[in-house]
Amino acid sequence: MGVFLDSIKLDTLVRFDIIEFAQSLFKAGWIIDCQSKKITARHAIDPNRKWCYTNPDPDRTCDLYRAIFDHCNFVPTACLDCWKVVVKLNTVEELFKLLEWQYEFVKGFEYKDRFCKCGIEERPYVTYSYGGYFYCNSKTDGLKRYRQVRDAIDKINPDIVVILKRYCTEFEIKLGPTKEYEQPPLAKNMEKKIYSAVDRVKGNPKQPKYLINHVFRKWLEFAWDRGDMTCLRFNDGKPFYTGCQTYHEAAKPAMKVLK
Repeated sequence: MGVFLDSIKLDTLVRFDIIEFAQSLFKAGWIIDCQSKKITARHAIDPNRKWCYTNPDPDRTCDLYRAIFDHCNFVPTACLDCWKVVVKLNTVEELFKLLEWQYEFVKGFEYKDRFCKCGIEERPYVTYSYGGYFYCNSKTDGLKRYRQVRDAIDKINPDIVVILKRYCTEFEIKLGPTKEYEQPPLAKNMEKKIYSAVDRVKGNPKQPKYLINHVFRKWLEFAWDRGDMTCLRFNDGKPFYTGCQTYHEAAKPAMKVLK
């Protein structure tokens, strides 16, 4: 066979199939741009995420990194330097208080530093219902941010748990403790192939106000569903839905035993 035919190898086609790798990106709204011929996010905003992206990092293309992890089974190089301060909130009222503090905390640092978000947790392997996240690019910066966040959280509720961790929980669950993780030899070459086909558009635009209002509604409905009655504060103390009519007898008080 000729040089061209000899160059076609199925195992190579499978290993470096960028389109198969990008399927999760396409589902998230990414496209193949007609002009650049690259896979791009085009600054798309997913309306169904129940998070407020208080100060998004323009350099963090987390959808892309998760797709690399899911398809290639290694932690992307960019994620190795990602450190997160995680706030494990107990109530939706605490969530709104954290968001209010985040708004103040990021003033003057938009798209530069103090990157953060907060929202509700629906992942089955997370044991808290509400979370706040602060993103840093080194352990040193993470420890500094931890102290700032811990001090602020103490004023909301000192019983709220705050931790510093490295990259995504999903990565650690599948690949083991972060201290023991080492990238496989093929990682750099695979990333090079992927990044040559993907336009890592910077921006991560902030959500419009109408979308944020929708997110707030979802937070409150989630709180009601979880039995978090602090949500009543945001509905004039009234229940969100009318309770059912009941027909059973009321419990009788226990009889007093005369001595």
